[in-house]
Amino acid sequence: MCYNMTSFNGKTSKEIESKFQELKMKVWNYILKDDHENIPQSLFQHLEDEFNRIETTYDIRDDKLNLFHVKHNYLLTKFYEFFNKDQTISMELLIDALSFLLERHLLRKYQPQTFEKMLLPYFVAIGKIKPQAEKIHWNQIEGKFLKFLDKYTKQLNFASKNLGGIFDNLTRLFFEGFYEKRVSTFSTRGEYLDANEISSRVNTILSNLMDVHSSRETNTISYGWEILYKIKKRQLHYLVRFNYFEETTEKRQSVKKEIEIITDDMCRYSSYSLKAFEKYYKNRISNDEGKEEDFLYKKTLKELDTFTASYFLYAYSKLDILKAWNVLDKIKTYLVGKAFKENVPLSDTLLEYYGEEWSVLYIFAKISLLREEIMKREKSVKQEWQKEMFKRISLVLEEEKKLFKYELTLKRDYNLKIMTSQFAGGFSEYLIHDLAQKFYDFGPLDEQKQSAFFDLFHCIKTMSTKDDIVLNKRLSQNDPDIDIYMKNKGALFLKNSTIEADEMKQLWKELTLCNNKNIKNVYFGINFVKNIHKIEYIRVNFKKMTKEYSEMYISVFDIKDLVEALFQELERSKMPKTTFQKMDFYRILDY
Repeated sequence: MCYNMTSFNGKTSKEIESKFQELKMKVWNYILKDDHENIPQSLFQHLEDEFNRIETTYDIRDDKLNLFHVKHNYLLTKFYEFFNKDQTISMELLIDALSFLLERHLLRKYQPQTFEKMLLPYFVAIGKIKPQAEKIHWNQIEGKFLKFLDKYTKQLNFASKNLGGIFDNLTRLFFEGFYEKRVSTFSTRGEYLDANEISSRVNTILSNLMDVHSSRETNTISYGWEILYKIKKRQLHYLVRFNYFEETTEKRQSVKKEIEIITDDMCRYSSYSLKAFEKYYKNRISNDEGKEEDFLYKKTLKELDTFTASYFLYAYSKLDILKAWNVLDKIKTYLVGKAFKENVPLSDTLLEYYGEEWSVLYIFAKISLLREEIMKREKSVKQEWQKEMFKRISLVLEEEKKLFKYELTLKRDYNLKIMTSQFAGGFSEYLIHDLAQKFYDFGPLDEQKQSAFFDLFHCIKTMSTKDDIVLNKRLSQNDPDIDIYMKNKGALFLKNSTIEADEMKQLWKELTLCNNKNIKNVYFGINFVKNIHKIEYIRVNFKKMTKEYSEMYISVFDIKDLVEALFQELERSKMPKTTFQKMDFYRILDY
């Protein structure tokens, strides 16, 4: 302990506090054994009586140094008295205890090592109350916490690592226990406006926290920006629903302006959160073993937020549905890369969200494009009954569009093409086979340009002739077809449908075939737009396949990404234009 040893009525501070210290240690013997539930109430009462006596003594001699010191000890001990009875009071006591410790430190600095040790029990207390966070009435202590943070981030020198950590942990506790949950389910206009006030407070907290030097080595700042992003995302969903039911043009235009501001904020906050996260982890991966997987997963979620914010910007603010569609396609490519190149596990809920979002946007875009096509036909036909028919269909489709929460203001030269799934699948095999043979003839194989498809391209280029690249090859009567067979070297299977259990069994059969025929390089092109919600299911199965057939090279990718790469390489080689263009192919595959 640290005492001011001046005497009072012949007694030193140590002597004045001797009984208090004795009682406090009895309490802490229970606490250190993690037996705080069984501390006798009489012991806390005796401690309180003794503290009141000491407080009176120090008040009389105006000894703030020793008063603040003993008060922090007293309140921190009292924290455990209410820990199981009233978590709100317990949390208040924790903040008050820390406040008196810091006030004492501001009056006269403790020795650095002493101060670091005195902060350690606060880490323990925060860790203990965190699982009880749902029982805390955060609104009752919010004002106290905000004043505490504002005051001490401005007055203290945060050279102490433990002090910065305490502020970070307290802030994280408030973020998780209060602010994030408070806006997770709001559904009224009043709650929407309340979310604006919460955003303002979180912004203020972040501003204060970024003044704390050591807090920049924590993930709390990134988490704060993430909460702001989530608040704005929630508000966006509320406004989109509001506009869906609102008939008044004036109100819709007013809400549209709010949506523009909110989507801009979402882009900004998600970017800030990602940058703060990367800054925090920059030096941790090399120092902490086993952190790579955690880092990749959390970074994936942060990067997805930036993509999603961009998607909302185009879909709901700029009303450019085709650009929004392109962003969702990028999200799909990103998810596939994370799952199959970096082996990042993705939750079914997350994947289903993007799968459903794509499905709704896809149908809306199809209806919009069909209506545009019909309106063109209406202008081109000569007979009145045909004009009337197209006009009535157009009006019906316009009503159908109102069922969606999207609009479409920008017109593109994008003709609608409809094709059966079966024909689309067969045609895609034909087209990719044609591109592969053209790549054999014209495509460069640059050792310095190691693209994601380098192994496949190398397999194609090392065939004896382009005729060794065979479409729909069946090696024996009872075996599955190989969609594109590279003689004795590789097999490419293309999956343009949703991968359900039966299709997954077929994938295993195709791998078994390649293993039996000693085909060492096996490539699977999957239409992941149709399988966003199945990415984790596919990833887990391919992980099993890779383990089962460890001697084989197995690669999984999106069909569109392969086509994109083939076109890019052929364009780089200045090959004459192909019969079909990329957009034709993407339409066929429903991209």
